Amino acid sequence: MKHILFIALLIPLSICCKRQELQKKDKDDLTTFLTMDPLIQTSFYYYSKTVKDTFKIFICLPKKYEVSKDNYPAVYILDANVAFDMISTLMKLVSNGLDCKQAIYIGVGYKDFMIMDSLRGRDYSYPQKDGIPGSGGGRLFTTFLQNELIPYIDSAYRTKFHDNTLIGHSLGGYYVFYNMLSSAVEDKPMFKNYIAGSPFVINDKYLVDLEQTLSTNTDSLPVKLFMCSGTIGDVDSMLIVFTEIFKKRNYKGFEFKSIELKDFDHMDVMFPTWSKGLRYILTNEQ
Repeated sequence: MKHILFIALLIPLSICCKRQELQKKDKDDLTTFLTMDPLIQTSFYYYSKTVKDTFKIFICLPKKYEVSKDNYPAVYILDANVAFDMISTLMKLVSNGLDCKQAIYIGVGYKDFMIMDSLRGRDYSYPQKDGIPGSGGGRLFTTFLQNELIPYIDSAYRTKFHDNTLIGHSLGGYYVFYNMLSSAVEDKPMFKNYIAGSPFVINDKYLVDLEQTLSTNTDSLPVKLFMCSGTIGDVDSMLIVFTEIFKKRNYKGFEFKSIELKDFDHMDVMFPTWSKGLRYILTNEQ
């Protein structure tokens, strides 16, 4: 009985000591992590002359942004009406917990969820796909990002030049692959890092052919890619196909990580993709 009592007293004491050691390491960041201080968040509407439509842009800045002079990596999030709040909150916990770098998060969304559900088929697809009304606008969406939105964000916020990441899931994951490969083929780099969750098989043959063109033109692909899918269902075969292709190519400057989650389906992998992918891209161990 005495031994049990001793252990019961020892456990909270050891936890207390551990907390004191962590506070000595970085008291301010740990306090931020534990007290859940609010993020600096805003949103605005941006009319694209290229797409000829208005997007809702969500912004999440690091807590110390307004009092510091630091520049930060920029993370662009597709399907922002659904994904933005979840990702920004998730990464606040991770980055304030000292695991990852702070970043500026930019969500690319639409007026509301219902509109998003219809227009994402337009913007995240290329070429046009039967069965998806209005599809095939991926090239125009890419031009919007490259010539309009990214330059605006770089001028309005303290971003690190060319240190940016693109995140997409499902059809957005397809667009991540399309953007990465088409930008490389055209030698117009847009993003340094890419995260694709459950990339939807809208036209994987087109992307395979696009990668073949890239390999013919160059042996270099200086980007970092994280891709994740589940093992339930066949909608995520792009991950399997491109994992094998990238292993064989061995592009110079190319880093990639591919994860399959057992017993996860197409939608289950969203949170693991965001968490593991951003940890892989923004880790402090660089």
